[in-house]
Amino acid sequence: MPKKILFTAVKNEAPFLLEWIAYHRSIGFDTIIIVSNDSDDGTTELLDALQAAGELHHIHHSVGPNQSPQGKAALAANASGLIEDGDWVIWLDADEFLNIHTGDGKLGDLIAAVDDASGMIIPWRLFGDGGNDGAGPWRFVSDGFTGAASLDNPLNWQLKTFYRHGDGRTKLAHLAPHRPALTRGAGFTNADFITPAGQPIDGTDKVTKNWLGGVTAPGNAKVPPADLSWEIAQINHYSVRTGQLFGLKRYRGRGFRGKRKTVGVRHTERFFQNHNLNDCDDRSILRHETSSMAELNRLLAIDDVRIAHERGQKLTAERIAAMNERDALEPVADPMASDDAVDAAPALFVPGVTLPDAEQALLEREYAQHDVILEYGSGGSTLLAAQQEHALVMSVESDAAWADNMRAVLQRDYPDAPVRIHTADIGPTKKWGRPANEQSWRKFPNYPMQVWDMDWFRHPDLILIDGRFRVGCFLNALFRIERPVTVLFDDYATGRHYAAAVEAFVKPRSIVGRMARFEIEPTALPPARLTEIISLILNPE
Repeated sequence: MPKKILFTAVKNEAPFLLEWIAYHRSIGFDTIIIVSNDSDDGTTELLDALQAAGELHHIHHSVGPNQSPQGKAALAANASGLIEDGDWVIWLDADEFLNIHTGDGKLGDLIAAVDDASGMIIPWRLFGDGGNDGAGPWRFVSDGFTGAASLDNPLNWQLKTFYRHGDGRTKLAHLAPHRPALTRGAGFTNADFITPAGQPIDGTDKVTKNWLGGVTAPGNAKVPPADLSWEIAQINHYSVRTGQLFGLKRYRGRGFRGKRKTVGVRHTERFFQNHNLNDCDDRSILRHETSSMAELNRLLAIDDVRIAHERGQKLTAERIAAMNERDALEPVADPMASDDAVDAAPALFVPGVTLPDAEQALLEREYAQHDVILEYGSGGSTLLAAQQEHALVMSVESDAAWADNMRAVLQRDYPDAPVRIHTADIGPTKKWGRPANEQSWRKFPNYPMQVWDMDWFRHPDLILIDGRFRVGCFLNALFRIERPVTVLFDDYATGRHYAAAVEAFVKPRSIVGRMARFEIEPTALPPARLTEIISLILNPE
């Protein structure tokens, strides 16, 4: 009989785990696997007590420098022998609750909906703090936490996958928790996975095609627009919980990054404001409140579990009280807080997106759908990305003074956004970062090429070309990419030389106003055109 497995990797989640476990037990999960690392709030003791009582499987591990806690946890679970061929599996974080809408809202109803497919991608629905704060106790399957984001909010457009494990074809992905790792050459098609509308996933989406072909990457977290549906199921994501509980997250960082690879933990006041969404009332999960509470009370009747749970609640409440008393939470720069704060800040120029309406809409849509972004040219688009959920944004700038301004704005307004400004040395510059002269021409290739060789560089999902050396940036991307990438090329249709130069190699998928959108793949540039290519790379326009 296939097991119904709930998997997670946690650190410092003691106050919340018991409700999360009880709820998912109440809807039909029969096996829970939790990997934990280095907690100091009673999480380890609670999980040990639950394991001793036969309620779950607990794997404890330590995480070293440059190791991803969640990635290492996935490897440990795959190697544990606890997940067998044919088992049903989903990887949820401790603030994510699977909310099944079809039938009686039980796991059996979801499995029936998946039917012969290999799995279903299921989108988030973000929930806010519901006006709650304070030191607990905290229970999220309750009347107190029904405020949610409207479904058209792009912050909802991330997913988790409920899937059938094994047969040498699927397993937990150690590079990303959103979709399982699929074996290369296993023959998956879009018909093997369905949406919450019960339809095959979009087979034309490039991220989906890569994933079905066996490519697992952090950029596969987003739901393609054609696949958006909350009809059969959703993931209730209580990402901020309450203001004070959210403050504790700042000390944990984001679990899928190694300690030294982390660019920013994102747990800032601005992040809280953006994600504390109470626009709509969604009470759909409350049909399981009674059964969830009954299961919670059953677990609390186990003495060692109750003692460990109460200790975790007490430790967290004391920690919050201590932080409030001594103002221990680090202050977060928030220029919206008061006029005085802005007046006291250095005189900085804060750019906005200056594109025409249609082009701006395209940019915003593409930025919302991609995880790792490379920009050529820093400005309003960079600050747009800083307000969104991304793994990394890399922005290339040739004007050193403007790069310093952008870094200062980011540090003041978005101090934990994962944005990296890279100053490309092309020699002295003039207005808009153009080379002041041609005497430094040997440095010109630094602009399109140098960022790709930095030790912190990550393969982009999306490239925006909106700065200098535009054709050179495009050709360099054709040469350097290792998988399909979306490219937005601004000013493409303004009558400059761009189209003639670029379309000798690849044509745009679409043009919106002055901006072209490309879907490019790794391309072998013809040796016979090397002289032309070098000339184009050295052209600063």
